Amino acid sequence: MDTTTLLLVLAVGLVLGGGGLAAGLALARRGRADAPAVDADTLRPVLEDLTRGAVAEALGTSGMQLSEQLRAATEERLRTQQEATEAQSRAAQDTLRQLVEPLAKGVEKLDGQVRALEQARADAYGRLHEQVTATATTLEALQAATGQLDRAMRSNQVRGQWGELQLQRIVELVGLKEHVSYETQVQQVGEGSGRPDLTVHLTDGKVLYVDAKAPMAAFLRAVEHDHDRAAQQEHLAQHAKDLMAHVRAIADRGYLDDGASIGMLVLFVPNEAALAAALDADPELLSRALALRVAITGPTSLAMMLTNVSASWRQQNLAENAERIVGEVLELHKRLGTFVDHLAKLGKHLTSSVGAFNSAVGSFERRLLPSARKVEQLAAVPDDARLGDLAELDTTPTTPPRLAGDGPASLPLGDDDADGGA
Repeated sequence: MDTTTLLLVLAVGLVLGGGGLAAGLALARRGRADAPAVDADTLRPVLEDLTRGAVAEALGTSGMQLSEQLRAATEERLRTQQEATEAQSRAAQDTLRQLVEPLAKGVEKLDGQVRALEQARADAYGRLHEQVTATATTLEALQAATGQLDRAMRSNQVRGQWGELQLQRIVELVGLKEHVSYETQVQQVGEGSGRPDLTVHLTDGKVLYVDAKAPMAAFLRAVEHDHDRAAQQEHLAQHAKDLMAHVRAIADRGYLDDGASIGMLVLFVPNEAALAAALDADPELLSRALALRVAITGPTSLAMMLTNVSASWRQQNLAENAERIVGEVLELHKRLGTFVDHLAKLGKHLTSSVGAFNSAVGSFERRLLPSARKVEQLAAVPDDARLGDLAELDTTPTTPPRLAGDGPASLPLGDDDADGGA
């Protein structure tokens, strides 16, 4: 081994520590003994073995120390971290408690409110259920009543009663008086045995007959078929034909020429919609009915017609009242004349009474009073007990004038009456 190689081995041994140095020295001795030359390729495996051994030894010693230090540092770090974590946990628990306590109270309060709301909802639901049940019951009853009304309205007798009821309400509203200006369900006034639904008495002694049994069956069927326009139009056309047929029927009953009728008969349709529907289906219905001297009217037009009758009755009552007032005034004038005669007689008697009184006063003053004065003087009668003087009356009553038999009463006051005297 040359000097350069030896120095290199020793240097590596120094670098690698005591173990490496011993290995280098051994290698150097072996080199001297063998004495062959050592090249780099031969030395590299030896150096690698020496290096791995030295590193392993160094790492073993350093690893143990590093592990001990790391364990101690880790334990210290964990202890410190645990203490910090416990402190943070306690602080977080305190903060969380401060946050949770109001929240818990709020939740408890909310729970109470929710329970109250739930109770109120249950009560409201119970009441709603009762109301729905009652409404359902009412609807069932209403449906049953509607069905009965529908069946009843299809009956001619019931429709007639309904029309009579409508007539009764109208005549009461316009102010007619039963058994005076109208009558219901009585035999016709003139010749004939018919019984009109309403007999209206006019001021001239004539009567107006009203029939309230207008046919309505076709109109009700048209109302039921409101979803089918064609079928509805057919029923409305039939409704107009039924009305016209009824007009002809009542025109032939003898109401128009019984001697008491005004020559016009009224057919009352108690539903304005039914009358309008018939006129819409047959615009000539009114004119053809009037040609038969039958007027088809609804509630409004009949009310206006009867209002005129009621007004004429009021005018006649006013005229009769005016005649009665004139009679009463004439009777008062006659009685006033009789009273004036009695008053004149009383005035004459008062005049004679005043004359008699004045004569008595004169006799008293001439014959009795002088003797009484002498007695008072002789007996020394006090002044307040002496007799007083009497004065004669110089006012006579005014005699009222006679009332003219054919003129207005005239009772002028005299001067004494104006002054409030006798």
